[in-house]
Formats: sequence, C-alpha cells, structure tokens
Amino acid sequence: MKSLIHVIKGIFIGISTLIPGMGGGTTALVLGVYHRMIKACSSFFKDIKGNLFFLSKLALGALIGFVLVSKFMGSLMDKFYFPIIYLFIGMILGSVPFIYKKTNVKGKSSKDLIFLLIGFLFLFLISMSKSNLVDFSTLSGWINYLFLFIAGFITAIAFVLPGMSTSAFLLTLGLYELTIEAINKLQIDYLISLCLGIFIGTILILKLVERCFEKHPRKTYLLILGFVLGSLIEIYPGLPQGFDILLSILSFILGFFIILFVSKRTKE
Repeated sequence: MKSLIHVIKGIFIGISTLIPGMGGGTTALVLGVYHRMIKACSSFFKDIKGNLFFLSKLALGALIGFVLVSKFMGSLMDKFYFPIIYLFIGMILGSVPFIYKKTNVKGKSSKDLIFLLIGFLFLFLISMSKSNLVDFSTLSGWINYLFLFIAGFITAIAFVLPGMSTSAFLLTLGLYELTIEAINKLQIDYLISLCLGIFIGTILILKLVERCFEKHPRKTYLLILGFVLGSLIEIYPGLPQGFDILLSILSFILGFFIILFVSKRTKE
C-alpha cells in the first residue's frame, strides 16, 4: 500500500510539472516527500537499494502524470480554460499556509523577509519574459542537442526548487510547446538531450538545496514562499466572463481546500 501511495504522489508531481504556474517541487513538498527525495538523491550511494526503490516509485508515477498532462491538458484548457486556471491558482494559494508555517523556525529575523522579496521578484521577472531566449527552430545537428542539454540543465532549477514552475522556464526558453509535441510524438533524440540536462542539473543542484535547508531553513523557506507567490503572476488569466465566473469560483475553492486538506495531513 505504501508503494502505491508513493506512485500516486509521483503522478501528482508529474502532473504539476507541466501545469503553468505550478511546480513539481511544491507538490512534492506539500505531499511530504520533498526532503526524502532530496536525501535519496544526494546520498544515493549510501543506500542504493532503498533509495533506488523509493525514487523509482516516484519516477514511475511522475512519468504517468507527465504523459497524462501532455495528452489531455490541451483539450481541457480549450474547453474549460478559466475554471482550470483558477483551480491551479487555488492549489497554489492552498500551499501558502503550509510553506509559511515552515518558515517559523529558530533564528528568526525580520531581515530574512528580504528572501521572500527576492523569490517573488525572480519569478516576476521570469513571468514578464515574453520572448524566447533561443529560437530552437533555427538550430540543427549537435548544436541543437547541446542547447537542449543546457536548457534541461537550467530547467532543473525549477524542477528541484519548490515554488518554481517548470513550465514557466520551458516557456521562457521557447521549449514548452516543442516539449509537449516531442512527448506526444515520442521524439527520442529531443527527449534524451533535454532529460539528460535535467538529470545532471538536478543531481548538482540537490546538494546545494540540501545544504541550504540544513544551514538556513528559514531563509530557504521564505525564498520558496516568494517563488510560490510570484508564480501567481505568470498563471493569472484575468477575469472570467459569463458562466465561467461561477465555475471558476467553485474550481478555485476546490483547488484551495484540496491542497489545504492534504498539507495538514502531511508529515515529513
């Protein structure tokens, strides 16, 4: 049963990875597997069998969730754009009380609030970036694979840190639609190059993140809270019209209380 629960949590992590404004790290934190996931990766060789078993369950679920999103999210967004976006906004805000509670650790200082502002401004700048950093349609051959690897390495930052939206990074890099297409069409060379960059970047960043949580937990959680609040700018769709107003209000409430309910029962 415990293994099945880990797979299900992995599914939600995978789903949130490709939802604009959401992030797999935030979902992992709320679901109570984030710190164990970091530990399993950064200390992998200390317990290869146990860590591999735990990570493989999450990875299997994440892969299932990832594929589900790429297959169905487009059509759902076309039919129920505002209700779905407000569901996500509700989910993001529902995670705020949980993360804020985590910031209440020893060594409190009002100066630490600067990290909240830094996190918010960082996501604000990313959300304001409307042009692609690289036009991948003009690249070919090994240069294309090299840039995909570098883009994957950069995307690993969002993949690892709670509050960071993987989809926002992919959009800024000009890779969101290309990645969805590559998944649906199984473009193996594209996916290997991107995933290899994400994998190596994740391993390197995890050590840094683990040290930040150990040495400066309050500052780190405040930074994450800034990321979460800043992600709302990127996802906010404007005000709905007509019947979508009622649906959006209901979906917002549903998303908020689902995450609030789950987070209150989370223990790491």
